[in-house]
Amino acid sequence: MPERDFTVEKLLELADYLESATLEANCIHHLGQKTAFSLAHQFEMAETYHSNKLMIQVCASIKDAYELDEVIPKDLDSFCNTTKNIVMQRTFELLGIRKPRSAPLPELPDEVFELRMNQLIDQVEVQNHHGEVLADQAELLYNHMITDFHFSGRDNAAETIVRDDPLVK
Repeated sequence: MPERDFTVEKLLELADYLESATLEANCIHHLGQKTAFSLAHQFEMAETYHSNKLMIQVCASIKDAYELDEVIPKDLDSFCNTTKNIVMQRTFELLGIRKPRSAPLPELPDEVFELRMNQLIDQVEVQNHHGEVLADQAELLYNHMITDFHFSGRDNAAETIVRDDPLVK
């Protein structure tokens, strides 16, 4: 086991003791990126150091029911209810009973900023689409008003042409 992983495990223990969300987030980020720890070991760490976020990350990394069987201990009686709920949720997702949850929000400031910017860009695109639809509706309303004006008895020639044209009907 690399020394860095041993350090991260001790820091996760310290984060649990100090109840430090920032330290916990940094440890979880490392474990999600570059660790030699197996998912089974990370699962044990999440339960031991009371890290629901790590538990969710570990369970989300499990790709199929066979891997779930390898990672999750057979006897869940000793685990807390939150752990049992997370495992049950992932089991349902893998079996196709429920849709997977959306990914948790990143904890690092750069990732949060990027996520928020992407959400703003998506909202701008939706607003632009709504604006285009509104412009199309305004144009249709304008055309309807012009047509209505011509058919209100003011322009008999236009009314006759439209009334007699089979394509307009």
